[in-house]
Amino acid sequence: MLKRPQIYLRAKRNGAVVFRLSENQRTNRIDIEQIASIKGKSREIILRDGFQLTPEDEAEIQEWTAQS
Repeated sequence: MLKRPQIYLRAKRNGAVVFRLSENQRTNRIDIEQIASIKGKSREIILRDGFQLTPEDEAEIQEWTAQS
């Protein structure tokens, strides 16, 4: 079985939006929930209420921002 990424980053004009992906085995679909946004040049991460980033999420975001 393929390992899917846990987060998805979508580039916007002034930054990006961060989504968390989770598989729902019962319905055989992937659920997507917005957890944060990233400001453009400052690369500041703004979390949505009630969400926490795991160290793996933070590492993936830092890698993505370094490439863009």
